[in-house]
Amino acid sequence: MKTSQCERALLAGIALLAFAAGATRAATITETVPFTILAPAASNLPPQTLNVSTAEFNPTLGIFESGATTISGATSIALELFNTGAGGPYDVLLSDTLNLAGIPGLFIEELTGTIPAGQPAFITPAATFPFGPVNRSDPAELVVGSGTWSQLLSLPFPSLTIKQGPAAVLPGLMISGSSMTTYTYTPAVAAVPEPRTSGALTFLLGLGFAAKNWMRRLKP
Repeated sequence: MKTSQCERALLAGIALLAFAAGATRAATITETVPFTILAPAASNLPPQTLNVSTAEFNPTLGIFESGATTISGATSIALELFNTGAGGPYDVLLSDTLNLAGIPGLFIEELTGTIPAGQPAFITPAATFPFGPVNRSDPAELVVGSGTWSQLLSLPFPSLTIKQGPAAVLPGLMISGSSMTTYTYTPAVAAVPEPRTSGALTFLLGLGFAAKNWMRRLKP
């Protein structure tokens, strides 16, 4: 009776280890797409738009669990200032909202400096600021398939608050960044056991066979 219980316990332990070794683990795939939106210095431009196309998750790889997109980058801003030619300091607050496929990404930057004398039209050096990250969740019905899915990015004309300086200002800005989408899924094919797990499984199987043979010899 004791021998039978020992055999069952040993075989149950081997089966449990074999199941754990063959169990699949969640995997991820990341698709990164760079983009640039340019709004040249002008007056009351319509919103500048851009479609970012990202490869969908291929369902043949396994079972889709979740999708998430992070958009980040840098904003480069310059101003064209008009004055009487006398020059002097300027202080301008610029704000805008980059619409990221329905998710607003607000940024506000303050530009300060000095206009040289004798330049009625002066373009400031470009100032660069980090942008984002802005995160969104991606539903399966949008991102699972064999093609691509699109995000519409829209950059409207910015708002200006002149704290000091000339009355006429034309902004110009550029946003460059990347859209990074990560898909989490369960692979369709079971993962190959790791070397340590495989070695432990082989050892236990050998031990099990040896124990069975030894116990058979002990039986009358």
